[in-house]
Formats: sequence, structure tokens, C-alpha cells
Amino acid sequence: MSANKVNELLVKSNLTAQDFITVWNNYDKEGNGFIKDEQLDAFLQDFLKKSSTPTSDQQFQQIKASFVNSADENKDGKLDINEVAKLLPLEESFLMLFRRNAPLNSSVQFMKKYDKNGDGSLDTKEVKEFLRDYHKQAAKEPLQEAKLNEYSAAVVQLFDSNKDGKLQIHEMAKLLPVENNFLGKVSFGSTDINKKDIEKLFKFYDK
Repeated sequence: MSANKVNELLVKSNLTAQDFITVWNNYDKEGNGFIKDEQLDAFLQDFLKKSSTPTSDQQFQQIKASFVNSADENKDGKLDINEVAKLLPLEESFLMLFRRNAPLNSSVQFMKKYDKNGDGSLDTKEVKEFLRDYHKQAAKEPLQEAKLNEYSAAVVQLFDSNKDGKLQIHEMAKLLPVENNFLGKVSFGSTDINKKDIEKLFKFYDK
């Protein structure tokens, strides 16, 4: 993606889901779900180009420190995808996905509801059903089918770190904070969870 194209997107007043994917992928070169160091500097420099006021290196470092202090909600010294999303003028219905203040009570219950085939992951159709329910609850009105298709495809594209076309629990957790996340309590020796693992989890928690 050319620098000019990214700069054009950063000054748009209303970014679509696909626009956000383009911007995010331009900076998250390693695909690890956050930007820091040189990636963060590049993002901030491009972000500041919306202002016509030139900045010196010293001013940039001061702005960066203030910017990160404000935007870095979990204070880990880097900006994750949720934190960057809140900085950009995304479509309101898409931005809602990154504004989850209350964590899920249980990732087990979440997967029971949306993982229809019990394979331990969510494909695009299953993500779509989650988005349908979430938007209905958050916005008190249904989202158009075309937007549901667009957003579910975007979510899978953004969070599918191993590029298998679906979201494992650990990938979904980057979008949805969970109070009772079983990944921290039950070890499988792998981040890819199969149906047998899911049954093991349900047995562990449904006592």
C-alpha cells in the first residue's frame, strides 16, 4: 500500500471497515495486533500530517509521549488494535466493536452460543451471528445485512493471526475482553483448540 493512499485514508472523515484494515495493516507489519517503536512513530507522523503545523524532533517526542499516555489505555507502551480504532473516525456501527467496556463473563458460555459446530473456533458465519446479536444489544436496532457481511469479514481478516479463515479463542480474545478466560487456566500445549479440547473445557467448568 502506497504512503499516499494511507495518508488519504487518515484524513477521511469516515473510515469504512475496509479502510481501517488498510490503515492497520500498513503499520502492523508483523501482524501481532499492536504497533510500537518504529511502527508507532510512523503512525504518529502520518497521523500528525492532518495538521499543517510542522514539528521538530523534540516537539514530536513530546507529542508522542502525551499521545501514548492518553491513547495507551493499558499502559503497556504500545498501541493495540482496539486503542488505534478509537483514534480514527470509523463508521459508528463498526467502532462499537472496539468500545466494549464490560468484559464477557465467560468465554466458555460465549463459545457454547456461537461455536455451532463445536470445533473451538468461529468462522465468518459464526462471527456474523455474534455481531448481529452484539449490535442489536448495543445499538438497540438491527444492522443491515450488507454491513453484517462487511464487518464479519473485516473482523476475521483483522484478528485471524494464523490466516486459517476463522478465529480461535485466543484470537477472538483480542477483540473481546473476558473475565473468566479458560485459556489462562487450562493448558493444551497449543493455541489451536479442537473439539476434544472444547469438551474438556466444558467438563472442567460445568461442575
